Amino acid sequence: MTGGLWQNILGDLSVNGQFRLILQPAVAIILGIRLGLTEERRSKPSLRNALVPLGVALVTDAILQALTLGWVRPVAVLLVGVLLVWLPFAVAHAVTAWLWGRRSEEQAANAA
Repeated sequence: MTGGLWQNILGDLSVNGQFRLILQPAVAIILGIRLGLTEERRSKPSLRNALVPLGVALVTDAILQALTLGWVRPVAVLLVGVLLVWLPFAVAHAVTAWLWGRRSEEQAANAA
């Protein structure tokens, strides 16, 4: 069953969903960078800022599946949403926040 699910997901991405393969991670990375910078500037990390993109990813993938395939596979929505959107978002967010935090610390140390 698992092999068939992965074959269906890869088949969907290779035929009608190629645009999803580029668009979803690109938007997730941009949002991750933006929210990472915002949180570091405000010094207010928030779990909500990590959960909202996941919800958007799941809804967006379901809509794109419905448009490109004519139906929605809930398990595929969950897997693709997490792998193509939430994971790139989380990595971009964490790296941006870490780099910005280091930069701010260095600037504070140099100013003192």
